[in-house]
Amino acid sequence: MASSAFASFTSALASVDEVMNAAPGPGRPRLGHTGAVVKGGLVHLTAALEGYVEAVFEEATRALWPAWTSGQYKSYFKSTVRRFNNAHEFNTNRLFFNLGMAWIVQQISWQHFPNASVVKLLGDTYRDRGAISHGSAVAKLTLPKLRVRRDLIERYARELDHQIAIEVAARTGNPAPW
Repeated sequence: MASSAFASFTSALASVDEVMNAAPGPGRPRLGHTGAVVKGGLVHLTAALEGYVEAVFEEATRALWPAWTSGQYKSYFKSTVRRFNNAHEFNTNRLFFNLGMAWIVQQISWQHFPNASVVKLLGDTYRDRGAISHGSAVAKLTLPKLRVRRDLIERYARELDHQIAIEVAARTGNPAPW
């Protein structure tokens, strides 16, 4: 079972897919002119991941401290998640430190994709997104590479979701909240 944050994330990925599917074909950009499609897809992908990390942090907080008032949640989120700029490794780790989940990103890996590859994936994704935001060229990011990156980011989010559920269950003594 996945968190509601992950369900929203997979819905947001539909807009990434829509942008990527706008690349060459009848009535679409000419072959070789997919730069805007790749850039748009990457920006949508990073926005979706950032939104997911923020939402799953809020879900985990509510699962850890269900008795808090809405004012307590609002104050806590204002000082934590509302200051979250992007979902690269350092920021995600720093955000989840607030919940006592130290180095959460370092706990994420899967078969044939060790944690070093996860960290590189996030670093490359946010480096390229920064290059787009600041008007620099995106080094060697092509539509096929963006499609692979999209799938890897989805898998990363699924694994992160699972790890956070395990951490919340361990801290509360209750079954995993999702």
